[in-house]
Amino acid sequence: MRFESTLQRAPTVKLGTLRIGRRQGALGSRRSWIRSERPVLGECICAAGYPVTQINDTSDCEGAAMLTNPFCPDSLDAPHALHELSKINHDGFCASYLWTHRDFPGGTLGLAYMAEPDGFSGGICEQFQSGGGVVVDTGTTGYIGRLSLNTGVVTFLNKNMRVPQRVSEITFAHELGHNFGAPHDERPDCVPDGSGGNYIMYASATRGNKPNNRRFSICSVRNISAVLMQMFTNSGSRPNCLQEPQGPFCGNSIREMNEECDCGYERQDCGADVCCYARKHGEINRKSCTLKPGAVCSGQSGECPPSDWKRDGTLCNHATQLCDAGECSQSVCRLYNLVECYLTGSYLSMEDMCLIACREDVPGSECKEACSFERMRDFCGRRMEPGAPCHDLQGYCDAFQRCRFIDAEGLLSRLKRLVFGGKGAGSALLVRPNCGSSS
Repeated sequence: MRFESTLQRAPTVKLGTLRIGRRQGALGSRRSWIRSERPVLGECICAAGYPVTQINDTSDCEGAAMLTNPFCPDSLDAPHALHELSKINHDGFCASYLWTHRDFPGGTLGLAYMAEPDGFSGGICEQFQSGGGVVVDTGTTGYIGRLSLNTGVVTFLNKNMRVPQRVSEITFAHELGHNFGAPHDERPDCVPDGSGGNYIMYASATRGNKPNNRRFSICSVRNISAVLMQMFTNSGSRPNCLQEPQGPFCGNSIREMNEECDCGYERQDCGADVCCYARKHGEINRKSCTLKPGAVCSGQSGECPPSDWKRDGTLCNHATQLCDAGECSQSVCRLYNLVECYLTGSYLSMEDMCLIACREDVPGSECKEACSFERMRDFCGRRMEPGAPCHDLQGYCDAFQRCRFIDAEGLLSRLKRLVFGGKGAGSALLVRPNCGSSS
């Protein structure tokens, strides 16, 4: 898929979305948080939001196309997915994202190039250009062709579990933060932890249910401001691609104000929808985003009524979590007036680090296995489900419910070798290997 959008006072963002994996899983996840990303960004940078301007769905991983499409192999990891996306010319757009329902190795939820005010060329508004070359002293070869380094990747699947919507929203905001020039938060005042939680650019996992989880820190705001100032004043090589929003856009596959329908940008985007005129069709006869008279619809493109959520506090995810506003996102500790925490320590096995743990809701209380509390005896030996954060948000529970730590530098190294032959990226390529997975 291809997806274009515009941030208010910010970029026309082409969010490239190539469906890899379960089609409806990727489409449903993406469309649900397209609408919800504005609050995340709005709390962070100048009330930013982005109306969607194009979605181009593709089924190129079906049939013979599986043999030629570089996004289809089962072995595809996040660095290679981003590298393949970057080989495509995305000029005319400030950022291009690949959205997928693929379970990347190592708990990776996102990966993106980062902008800097000076020096390294990458991030928001960058154009299609030479990517790398031969690194003589190491004997390795980088990618010699042209690349679009205004790109990123986000997946909706982690450890074979669907990523909660609030977490995927934060993942995208985190990666877009990199595109705008925000590195991971490191200074103590920007990594507060505590009851408010850490900010969007925190380097490790997050549940996404604390106030700071949906805000950029002052460190991020300063870094992003430096990149924007460089663009606004034309004091660097980065072009200014920012545009004022134009309101609802016909062709984004989302029916908005004054539209009868919206099946996509081009006729082939509409797929089985035979009721609606696509945008490009309408450019000829002014019927874009209107219903075709007398058409017989397939029943696949109508809007669904609002879902009835299960009651908040209902046990879910094999009784390890609780429902909250339609998502399985709260710890079972909450049911017993306790607070979720994570077991840490060199004496613990990888299996023990995934045990359900709680503490009393008072400062300084000890984190203990759930069944240490009399009222939670039934949880003795119970482990968190695959995809859940573990070891104080430094890893994820794998399919065998063992804590696996994240190796962000290893992921970066693979991407650097692909693009620059092992050199040239420095700290400019930043990854969100565990940007808020809470499965």
